[in-house]
Amino acid sequence: MNPFQYRESSVPKPMFLVHAVMALAGHHVESTSTDTHRHAALQSLRQNLDRYNSTTHRESILDTIIILFSLDETQSALGTWRTHLLGAYGLFEACGGIEKWATSARTQVQIGILLWYLKPAFFLNEL
Repeated sequence: MNPFQYRESSVPKPMFLVHAVMALAGHHVESTSTDTHRHAALQSLRQNLDRYNSTTHRESILDTIIILFSLDETQSALGTWRTHLLGAYGLFEACGGIEKWATSARTQVQIGILLWYLKPAFFLNEL
């Protein structure tokens, strides 16, 4: 079994994740569609958060937040990237804490990535 082989599951990916990936990819090739996809990802994530807030889609939600955070961070160190971290933190708290989200090795890594950036910002009172 090749660990680097991509296996597409039969479950369709949420559109907020698809738009987030398209926005990040567009940014790397300097596409004019970057902002359109970024906005669509944010709007779709907001609209579908309750619908997808199950253990099956938690990875997609966290992937989307990490991608949007990365996109905003690469565009400007002084930009709105902190909003994504606060949103993730609020989501964790609203759903019973980080322990409720850390259901697999993948979600543990995703949470670790977000906390890596979140903790210093809290300590520096930048949020």
